[in-house]
Amino acid sequence: NDENTIQLYTIKPLDDANLDLLIEALFDLLGLVFELHEPTQWIRRKIMQGFKGILKQYYGDALGKGIADTLNHNLTEAKVLEVIHKIEGLLWNKEGVFIRDIPPPIRSVDQQFATMLEARTLLVNSIPDSVVNLMGKYNCLYGMARLFNTIQAKELNRVLVVNLLDTSIRQLFADRN
Repeated sequence: NDENTIQLYTIKPLDDANLDLLIEALFDLLGLVFELHEPTQWIRRKIMQGFKGILKQYYGDALGKGIADTLNHNLTEAKVLEVIHKIEGLLWNKEGVFIRDIPPPIRSVDQQFATMLEARTLLVNSIPDSVVNLMGKYNCLYGMARLFNTIQAKELNRVLVVNLLDTSIRQLFADRN
């Protein structure tokens, strides 16, 4: 750490219960995205269960410490100010007008469709080769299409952001009643 950097809060490594909860949630998400509950996916389900067990048993402590280190690195005064300035730039323009008061640019249906296809392509192309090899190309494409369609729901995104923010704040200030 830089000697001029002020650490705003220090996160302790995840305990076993929270780490198990995080790993279970991650693997549940993978199961939903790739539809591992289907009867024809039993081999992949078994592989994922084995991988989950290995991850918990052999890499659990390192994973918990890595998450804490990453969070602590990002909870310095400089990093928090950087995020606040980015959010400020997203919400207010250079003239200080709140972004919601500015009408969005008018785009044709073709432009909207092209943007959607580009975003979907970027998401599909971001799948690591190891995941494609494990899950199969069709499952990855289908899973990413389902994920993409799910994250198009504005209300769902609002609820997700509020829940993540609520959970983060509760975790940050858990020891301060």
